[in-house]
Amino acid sequence: MAFVKGDPKPPGSGRKKGQRNKSTVEIQDAIKRMLNNNSENIESWLKQVADEDPYKALNILQSFCDYAVPKLQRTDVNQKVHGGLNVIVSLKE
Repeated sequence: MAFVKGDPKPPGSGRKKGQRNKSTVEIQDAIKRMLNNNSENIESWLKQVADEDPYKALNILQSFCDYAVPKLQRTDVNQKVHGGLNVIVSLKE
């Protein structure tokens, strides 16, 4: 039975919430493979750029990260704090 405009959407139809578009996944995977296969070249190219302009090298590295590392969604916390607030940050390698 074909979908008729105006009818309610059948339950379970369409992509599940949070599921990425197929073409987006394919493009991201291709970029990740390219980065992985050229990691030594990219490292030497970044060093060459950094010798002349370290800021530009960091911008290039950041642009690679945009494709290889998922971005975390910003989280806002609206909470009244009574008393004190201690924030402890621990970085482990």
